[in-house]
Amino acid sequence: ATTVCDPACGSGHFLVAAGRRIAKAHARALLHEEEPSPEAERHSFRRVVGRCLYGVDRNDMAVELCKVSLWMEALEPGVPLSFLDAHVRYGNSLVGTVPGIMAGGIPDAAFEAIEGDDKEVARKLKKRHATELAELAGPQGALPGTFFPSEPSANDFALASEARAIDALDDSALDLSLAKEARFRAWEDSAAMLRAQRKADAWTAAFLWEKTKENAGAAITARTWARLAEDPLAMEPATRDVVDGLRAQYAFFHWDLAFPEVFARRGFDVVLGNPPWERIKLQQKEFF
Repeated sequence: ATTVCDPACGSGHFLVAAGRRIAKAHARALLHEEEPSPEAERHSFRRVVGRCLYGVDRNDMAVELCKVSLWMEALEPGVPLSFLDAHVRYGNSLVGTVPGIMAGGIPDAAFEAIEGDDKEVARKLKKRHATELAELAGPQGALPGTFFPSEPSANDFALASEARAIDALDDSALDLSLAKEARFRAWEDSAAMLRAQRKADAWTAAFLWEKTKENAGAAITARTWARLAEDPLAMEPATRDVVDGLRAQYAFFHWDLAFPEVFARRGFDVVLGNPPWERIKLQQKEFF
């Protein structure tokens, strides 16, 4: 199926419009009619919404409104609402990571001082990171990828496989929809997901860590990251508390964990969004 994503979906208007186009094409192909009936298009839309459309938003209310918009468009008499929790998700689509990036370890840029940081602490953390990296590499000068494997793990394959299986489940009856939701919740709470989430959160948190004297001891530098890359659950309580706080504050969103069934096949076919303004100050003549 064609996959369409809006990474800042708001209340879902772009996704509804995309869904209508796909649903009309689906109904035409299914019925061999140039202009399918509204009922046929609605039936196709219900199939499309659960298989093709994906959305993310930083506002939890927007996420719920997006689901409602899609449900309203896909309503069919006597058929339960589609299960959309796996496709429309809360998070900051700009703050997160993917396995290929993590494979190189934590870059020096993570230890640059930003607003609120102590520059001297940041400098010492950067030096500590470099020292640990050299010790981990050893006399052979091994590259970070040697001890931070970039190949997908068995854990990654298990997550993607289960996500695909859940996505393929029928939800056309109430009991089937409830079973699909229960299986999705079990997948979200699984040990495999916890391990992957912890690892991705730790890598992302290294960039947002407050570089102060109070937080420096628990900071994630090369040696800590090498241990967590091997066993993400082996996180010290002090480190875990900061990572969890940053995750909540910035709404970390790791695309390959949210939608592994999509990223197992190289990503979305279409990404929708508002075009960026090239100026902060509105130029009326240029835009209107």
